[in-house]
Amino acid sequence: MPKVIDKLDLKRKGLYLFKQDNSPYWQLRLKIGKNKAEQCSTKLESKDEAIMFAIEKYGEYKEKIKNNPKSEVLTFKDVAQLVLDDLENDKNRSKKSLQNYASIISKFTEKFFKEIPVSDINSKKIDDYLAWRKNEYGDLKQSTVLKHNIALRQVLNKALDLEIPLRIRLEKIANDGEKGARRSAISYEDYHLISDKIIDNMSKSKNKEKQLAYSLLHDAIDFILCTGIRPGKELHLIRWKDIKVTIDDGVPKISVYLQKAKTKQRNSFVSIHFISVLHSLAKQNKNRKGDDYVFSLKDGKPMSDEFLGRKFSEILESLNIKTKGDNKFTLYSLRHSFITWHAFKETNYLSLAVQCGTSVDMIQKFYAHTSEKVQESNFSGVIDDDENIRNNFVTAKKLTDKQKDRITKYYTYMAENYKNRGFI
Repeated sequence: MPKVIDKLDLKRKGLYLFKQDNSPYWQLRLKIGKNKAEQCSTKLESKDEAIMFAIEKYGEYKEKIKNNPKSEVLTFKDVAQLVLDDLENDKNRSKKSLQNYASIISKFTEKFFKEIPVSDINSKKIDDYLAWRKNEYGDLKQSTVLKHNIALRQVLNKALDLEIPLRIRLEKIANDGEKGARRSAISYEDYHLISDKIIDNMSKSKNKEKQLAYSLLHDAIDFILCTGIRPGKELHLIRWKDIKVTIDDGVPKISVYLQKAKTKQRNSFVSIHFISVLHSLAKQNKNRKGDDYVFSLKDGKPMSDEFLGRKFSEILESLNIKTKGDNKFTLYSLRHSFITWHAFKETNYLSLAVQCGTSVDMIQKFYAHTSEKVQESNFSGVIDDDENIRNNFVTAKKLTDKQKDRITKYYTYMAENYKNRGFI
């Protein structure tokens, strides 16, 4: 059987050149659907000439579709497969994101449209699809419907890229899902229960790997509550060189540069309450390098997206607080806690949005209950002395001389490291 010895991706969707060990000529392959492809020999040995030949053939194929789309009818399923191929070749997209959209395309779009020629999809078929989706899956949340609509739009946009005329305006695909619910925040009291339980488990365990897992979980929880960053890549991919500690005019500051943020790269400030944990982490990793991950496993690799979430759920379940009423808590609830606590503190929404890498609209949409309570307190003349006022994560307190000396020592140690070698 011939063996492929060289392959070229020509950056045109589904178009490839390859060489086999039984021929000196480059072979062309053009994918036009899940189970459809055109393949032929270019009869050319020169790579540059073969590339030009392939691009010409690709242009002829697109022109053929444009002038006589019915001669090469592409079904919805064909185009959907081309979209999946594009997603697989997108190196900037995470594996989880690829799996999400692949699942949506196959479960919701292919299941309904199937072998319908994509050029035959009109407003009525879209209406039928929306009715089918609601009947099949019930009332979905707006965020879920948005993902489904994005997947459907990707397929239809791909059809436009192939210059297949559509009989539907993309604006027709509207988001008719249920509005997002209030985000669940963990209480300050439950935070202490969780923290104490992790420390208890860590002290009782004789397994060093489990001790490390509990230690990472404890430190990660505090870091999220001191920054508001998202669990997952924003947290796991932080390197020592991304954390900056400076002392300007006697004022200490910690910030973290998030290169793998969900929206865009950003700097987020780190609360003073994390300084002792950060100092401890630095001391534990004496041979650290700037490119090493801060929250890493024994082998130095970053934690997987599921690792901390699973450990956190185990702790919640052991305390019987994984669900409270209609609220179901996850590691992401810590980010909601950060935003909720600061909103109660009347932190400016714009500052909060910038710190957390989100928008003011999102904060207003999901955390409106905090402003209602603050408004009630401001105008009723009565202060509700609840846990949000006593919460040490958001409440500034006067430090003792001993605490000041210790914190200054921590900052000085890390600030000097940062100045001398570019990381703390």
